[in-house]
Formats: sequence, C-alpha cells, structure tokens
Amino acid sequence: MFEDARSSVKAADADCRYPVMPSPSPLPSGAAGTPVPPAAVVRPALDEFLAELTVGAVHAGLGRLPARGAVPAGAARQSLLLHVTAGRLECRVGGRRFTLAAGELLHVRRGESFALAAPDGDAAWAQADYQAWISGAVELDELVDFPARLPLPPGAPPGRYLVDAGRASGAGAAAGQRALLTLVLIALVRDQVPDAALLPAGRHVARLRRILPAVRRLRRDPRTAAPVAELARRCRVSVAQLCRLFHQVFGRSPSQYARQGRVRAACRLLRHTDLTVQAIARQVGYGQTSHFHRAFRQLTGMTPRGYRAAASATPRVAA
Repeated sequence: MFEDARSSVKAADADCRYPVMPSPSPLPSGAAGTPVPPAAVVRPALDEFLAELTVGAVHAGLGRLPARGAVPAGAARQSLLLHVTAGRLECRVGGRRFTLAAGELLHVRRGESFALAAPDGDAAWAQADYQAWISGAVELDELVDFPARLPLPPGAPPGRYLVDAGRASGAGAAAGQRALLTLVLIALVRDQVPDAALLPAGRHVARLRRILPAVRRLRRDPRTAAPVAELARRCRVSVAQLCRLFHQVFGRSPSQYARQGRVRAACRLLRHTDLTVQAIARQVGYGQTSHFHRAFRQLTGMTPRGYRAAASATPRVAA
C-alpha cells in the first residue's frame, strides 16, 4: 500500500495545482475598507511562506458509516481533514451544519466540536489528523482561515493524496503520510482558500520573521510572564513596533497572544493528563483558578471541565 503513497509524492510537482473557480482581480475591499491586492501580489509571498511549512504527528486512515449511522459529537484532538470518497455525510462543526457529497473536504480546527452522520446511505472517507507549523513556531491554522467545507474538482490531487495517506502502512508509512499531508496543505492554501483569507499569511511573512524570537519565547514557556519590553529586546524592535507587528500578524497584542498560549497549553493538559483543573491552572501560570476559568471560557466558549468531557468523547472517524 505504501507504494501508492510514494507514487503520489513523486507525481506532486506535476499535478499539485488544479483548476478552481477564478476570482475577480483585484478582490473586494477588506472589512475595514482596505483594498485587497490581487493574487499576483499575494501569491509570491505565499510561496515563501509555504516554504517554511512543516507537518508532524499525522494519523491517517479510512472510515465508513452505514446508512443512518453516526459519529457522536466530540472535540478534535488535532486539526482534521476528511475527504468524502462515497455517499454523503451530514456534518456539524461548531454551530454550523452542512452536507458533504463525494469529492468534498471537511476541515476541523483543533479543539473544535464536530459530529458526522450518514443520512441516506453508506458513506466512506479518507481522513488525517495532523499538526502543521510555520517556521516551527506558529500553527498554520493561526495564519490561514480554512473554511470548514472545501469543495474539490473531480480527481483533484488533495483528495487522492488523503486516500493514499489513509492506505499507507508498513515501514516508512509515517514519513509518507507527512509528505502527503504537506502536499495537501500546500495545494489547499494555494488554490482553494480565497485570497482574502490568505492576506494575513501572504502579506506578513516578513513581519512574522521579525517577531519569531518573541513567539518562540512565549510558546516555550507559556507559564512565565514575559514583559513586553523583554520581548521587544529579543526582536530588536521598540515596544510600539512589537505591538504593531503582533496586531498585523495575529490580530492581537503580545499579552493577548500569551494568554492564548496559556489556554492552548491547558487544552493539551486537559486532553492528555488526569491533572485536576486547579493543578492545570497553576501549571500554565494562573495563580487563581477563577482567573483561569474566565480566560479559558473567553477563548474556547467552554469551561475546562466541559472541554475535557468533549475531548474524551473525540469522534473516532477512521476505521
């Protein structure tokens, strides 16, 4: 089976791109009325951005549901891509409901609640849970706003690659799955996600590099508060410049980004350990559990105990 995966990787340069519906150029103005540059401006920066993409911790497989079968609601432990290969799937992602037909892709962010059902016949799919990083420090989902539903043209490479990754087994399968998922994500970012959604990534690659020392410091030790002045010194910029760069890249201040990092660390501990909520609050830098509860709920929409319960019921969508 792994021969299929290797063949797909070798063929990647030939068919990584595929036809999509054309977008008007230039694209409409952004929410604040800022003109959105045409794809010719955004795409070269994205190629540089994608050169720093790394994929790890891939778990791929094939799944099937009988008619009127269901996968109960739960929280995604990692980012998830699911390609419907036969039948139809009713999907609920967060508060959204929609139906996927054969050939379409589902994307679920890590920690997001989702459920599946086969409404009127057997359904089959290939899926992969994955982690993807830019420059080894920032998760791809932080910079690219993938829609939950991604229609694909018939025979598009991302769907084929996900099937090959799901079938891969034996020696070298893990490396092959990571390579295939890298190709899937590159193709989706380049060709499927609207240009407007890619602007934060495409326009701010250079700005991201300037603040990487601060990002890495905050991710390495989210428990310990880092004064903004210290972060600015690490990046060799002023405090005002650092705050402006963080807002441009992430849409939030350094302190807001640090708080998000602490909550992300808490989510990992809630999913993978039996520590009490109080112990987790202390581990991620909150002296008072009430402050931790408030921050956690603001960012996830759930209580820590509710998140743990949802994560323990994570759907097993691969057979």
